[in-house]
Amino acid sequence: MSREGKLAKNTLILSIGTFLPRFASFITLPILTGCLTKAEMGTYDLITILESLFLPTATLQIQAAAFRFLIDAREDAKKVREIITNIALFIIPVSLASLTILYFCLYMADGPIRILICLYFMFDILSSAERQVCRGLTRNLYYSISAIISSLGKMIFIVICVYWLKTGLLGTVVALFVASLFSFLYLFFFGGIYKYIDPKCFNRELLGEMLRYSWPMVPNSMSAWVMRVSDRIVVTAFMGVAANAVYAVANKIPSLLNIAQATFTMAWQENASVVSKDRDASEYYSSMFRVMFDLMAGFFGLLIAATPILFRLLIRGDYAEAYNQIPILFVAMFFFSMSTFLGGIYVAYKRSKSVGITTMAAAACNLIVDLALIRFIGLYAASGSTLVSYLFLFVYRCIDVQRIVRVRYSVRHIVMMLAIMVTESVLCFKQKPVLNVINLLISVVVFFVFNKTFVLAVVKKGKAVMRKFLKKNKAKSAGQADNTKAAQTAPHESGAPKETDENGVPLLAEDRSSCCGCSACYTACPVGAITMKPDEEGFLYPEIDPETCIHCRRCLKVCAFKRDRAAQSAPKAETGSGQKAGESVQAKPESAQKAEGRLPGTLAYACRAKDREILNTSSSGGLFTVLSDQFLSKGDAVLCSFYDYEEHCARFRLIRSVGERDESRGSMYMQSYARDSWKEALTWLKDNPDRKLLYTGLGCQAAAFMEFARLSGVRDRVAVVDIICHGAPSPLIWKEYAQSLEKGGKLSGLNFRDKKTGWSRSRGIVFIDGKETSIRQYRKIYSDRYTIRQSCSSCPYTRVDRETDMTIGDFWNMEKSMPDFVDEMGTSLALVHTEKGRELFESIRGVLDVRESNTRDCLQMNLQRPTEHSEHRDRFWADYRREGIEYVMKKYGEVTLAGRVKRRIKKILG
Repeated sequence: MSREGKLAKNTLILSIGTFLPRFASFITLPILTGCLTKAEMGTYDLITILESLFLPTATLQIQAAAFRFLIDAREDAKKVREIITNIALFIIPVSLASLTILYFCLYMADGPIRILICLYFMFDILSSAERQVCRGLTRNLYYSISAIISSLGKMIFIVICVYWLKTGLLGTVVALFVASLFSFLYLFFFGGIYKYIDPKCFNRELLGEMLRYSWPMVPNSMSAWVMRVSDRIVVTAFMGVAANAVYAVANKIPSLLNIAQATFTMAWQENASVVSKDRDASEYYSSMFRVMFDLMAGFFGLLIAATPILFRLLIRGDYAEAYNQIPILFVAMFFFSMSTFLGGIYVAYKRSKSVGITTMAAAACNLIVDLALIRFIGLYAASGSTLVSYLFLFVYRCIDVQRIVRVRYSVRHIVMMLAIMVTESVLCFKQKPVLNVINLLISVVVFFVFNKTFVLAVVKKGKAVMRKFLKKNKAKSAGQADNTKAAQTAPHESGAPKETDENGVPLLAEDRSSCCGCSACYTACPVGAITMKPDEEGFLYPEIDPETCIHCRRCLKVCAFKRDRAAQSAPKAETGSGQKAGESVQAKPESAQKAEGRLPGTLAYACRAKDREILNTSSSGGLFTVLSDQFLSKGDAVLCSFYDYEEHCARFRLIRSVGERDESRGSMYMQSYARDSWKEALTWLKDNPDRKLLYTGLGCQAAAFMEFARLSGVRDRVAVVDIICHGAPSPLIWKEYAQSLEKGGKLSGLNFRDKKTGWSRSRGIVFIDGKETSIRQYRKIYSDRYTIRQSCSSCPYTRVDRETDMTIGDFWNMEKSMPDFVDEMGTSLALVHTEKGRELFESIRGVLDVRESNTRDCLQMNLQRPTEHSEHRDRFWADYRREGIEYVMKKYGEVTLAGRVKRRIKKILG
């Protein structure tokens, strides 16, 4: 799903959780006002005010840190446990201490009511923290369901306790307590929060980092509260209660928009945080700013023009003075909305201090302007100070955010849109029927002119939803018919593996061994129904949203791993000639192979770069460097993996320069994440129809990308080169190992195959603050196969004859077949499978030292059979979950004396 699509989806889901509590308060208001005395109603209002102040103060807003830190740790199961454990072990004792103080402060209330208020606050704090955890883990649906449970519980128990049993304030507090308790229990058990809490995972340093992020949010919350309340206090003090009533009525309509604004803010904070580490973050923020500015300006312009209608429909009584305040407050809400949009970028980059400072400055501005003008312009001082303070906040953040990330905007365009809004406000003030009609027409035209793309996208999405609904029903009917037919005509095939469930949703990873984590299904899905989620070992697996899936089966079509694995396990026909070691029956029919220019037999070459600098700095013979140079020198592109030093993982990216390519050189003993790189490559190919692309990846990834390119109609412009693989180790283990190394400083470089001691005796090293450090523990765990992905043990690509254009890797054991060609700095093996691969190899032959070989002399373990898991794999993971990364690195990563002797004997025996 696109970033914009995720933003829209999250906004929709979170809107339920934001709207229902307000709706519950609205529905129960007649019961409370009718059944409670004025004193009890005043106490109830005091409880709600105390809640808005107490929650952020007592917890130091660590809930905000829960959300933001979990976004970065979604793919790190151990880090997730540490974050959630820290939150629980901090909130529980701190809130208990705060509630003890609160209990004695409520000395005027009866004992049972005091206890219930404290219990309500306790579970409200805990459920609030759980909701932020759910947001951080992308479980927004749980967030909204908990709000539904809380709202329904509140309404039901208020009806029972207050309306039916007539228990007054006591019943009201019981309803609040029970609602918060139910919400807490739902998230704790059904939301699975309890699974993440482990006192052994408490991390004092991480807690300190989280508190440094969260505490500036406390003055931010207090300042926001002051901005909401200070106007009314000043108006009441200088003009009386009647004037405050007029101002409160004027605020009613604009305040209704707070629900929508708060919902979008929550979704935007998540979206902005996820995007913050992308290379195009600046462009994305700039684009979203333009879209949101035009959308908000157009929307609030419509509301300003519709003020005469809204005022007549929603306002009753003698409140005519409130009319002229409403357009001013609408403009103020516009600036507030844009300010919170920019605030989402602060959250994305964990600049919580900037959020607090800017909000406090705006609160001070609001109070100063209000006090300075209240004696001269009366009620307009309140609405005017709100407008000025939010305008100040918007301008302040527009300038200040540039220190974090470049957000481009047109000052001329901003001024023009504001001039239009001012004009609409002036026409609204005139209160002339003709001008009101003209104003409404102007606002409609302005909205559609500046938001044409958005409107068309909404219409298009609506049509797509309708088509999807119709197609889904049609697919279900067709599926039922097919199932009936299959049951009648082929009962003997009932044992065949199912491709879809009973609802027609594809089964992509019904077990851990059936998915290689290539992300082809995620990339190919046309409606974004698939997300890649890490399991407890850190490996990515697809999850399908059944409500979004349109049953197009494109994900199954692009899944080369399932196809090739099924072909590998299928009974092979007797050919009479037999199969040589390392060969297998191709998954594709012969006609398809010929159409793709497959050679009659695989060609094998030993080769290395003539340029000694390239050879010395490569992990093998420098073949990838030479291949990529061939493409980059012509203005073409390369899609390959590189190491991300911030996230400590390997990721694919599209590169178009030698400088970018050099970051991708060398072996990386980890599986690379595709994310949106395949889509980026496809877009680039479509935008540059005369250019070509080189793709390099593991066998499973290359086969999947080849299917993706074929389905997308660009296979003829893509050269696919796969790499001989020993198996994909856990990204989680490497990440935690790298983080443990960083306790001694920043990891600034790594080389899994350093050849200073020779190609065959290479060693793994990293650089911590520029100092060389060995990673022999990780290399041993990798080579001993403790953390290899489940699917690697049934890999269908461990063979000589493959479907890619070329296969590259190390030419091990070449001293047996060509001892005179051995070079201690490394030699690459090139296996050429197609005519395109042969043309590519011939184009680089001039810069290589080449020796022809054959498919027998080049055989090595990973060209004959899959990598088998260690017999101690389960024990390794059990130790890791119980003791952590440092323990397993020491236990399984150190080479014992017996191990050295065993290895030496094996080497002597050959």
